[in-house]
Amino acid sequence: MELQEQKYQMVQIDLGNLMAYDRHHHFPSVPSERGELVKECLQKGTELVQAIADVLFNLPSTEDRDGPIVQLPPPTTRYISMPMYNKMPYTEIGLSSQKE
Repeated sequence: MELQEQKYQMVQIDLGNLMAYDRHHHFPSVPSERGELVKECLQKGTELVQAIADVLFNLPSTEDRDGPIVQLPPPTTRYISMPMYNKMPYTEIGLSSQKE
């Protein structure tokens, strides 16, 4: 149990966004095959999701007829909003192809 708690201390968890990040993670060596890389990424992703689940199940909950309800804290990570791009006007070729 203590080993698991030490592992989760290295992980940054944002419960408001249901997101986890391990900034100290690095590959010991670059995997030679894509399959190995996918396997290692899935393993690390599983650990991060498990860390989120462990923290969620330790939050205080209230009972409802549909089951327990947990109030999530506000997000700590702010997302960057991307600008919406304006649609480019059609060229003469594009306009003529629409008419046909």
